[in-house]
Formats: sequence, C-alpha cells, structure tokens
Amino acid sequence: MIEYSFPELSHLTLIGLSDLHIGSPQCNEKKLISFLEKYGKDESVYEQNYTPDRQIDRVVEILYPYCNKILCIVDGNHEKRSSKDCDISPSRIIAYELGLSKVYEKISCYLKLDVGKRKNGHVDRSIYSVAVHHG
Repeated sequence: MIEYSFPELSHLTLIGLSDLHIGSPQCNEKKLISFLEKYGKDESVYEQNYTPDRQIDRVVEILYPYCNKILCIVDGNHEKRSSKDCDISPSRIIAYELGLSKVYEKISCYLKLDVGKRKNGHVDRSIYSVAVHHG
C-alpha cells in the first residue's frame, strides 16, 4: 500500500488516466494535453505514428509537468503484451523516466489518502482507500 497525507487540502480530486495510445493515429494528444492543463494544474507497432521508444518519450514529455501529482502507475493490457513478448513494461520505463519508480506497480496498487488535518483536537479530515488496477 502506498500512503499519502494531504493535511493542507480540504478535498481531493482523483483523475484516472488509462489507455492513452500515444503514437496511434486515433490518439488525440491535443485533447489529452488540454484535459491535463484543465484538470491537472497542474494496433501493430507498424500502424503507429511513433516508434515504441518515441511513444515512451512522448508520454514522458506530456506527463512530466504533472509528475508531482501522479500517485501511482500500474500496467495495463498493452504493457502485458509487451511484457509477454519481450519482457519490457513501457509503464515501468515511463515511471523511472518521471522519477516515479517507487509508485510503479506491475499488477495493482492500493492507496491510502489522508486528506485534511486535526483542528482543536478534533479530526477534520477524511481517509480514503483506493484500489487501482487496469480492467
């Protein structure tokens, strides 16, 4: 379980990102970046616009401004394919490139989120448990 404490916050919004398909002709990078800017203020490989290495680089470029807000990274079905075929997880590489190796988990992740702080001896906070997995 990965635990976080946010005593300075009165609320917390979680945004789950999955199946970005960076490099695919169907991927709308502008929409993703617009979404991240708004809410984050912070097929076969040969059918792709980018090579696999460039796809990873592009994901890192897009997510880097928000890396201090990423609580965990978990593999999905595409990583499973890469892992099965060549024992490589693109998500693991992305996590390491973003400096987030400690929040990468292969299968699933559990978060404990402590939001708020004690006031005058009273508990004025919420504690959430979140299970993160693909599918």
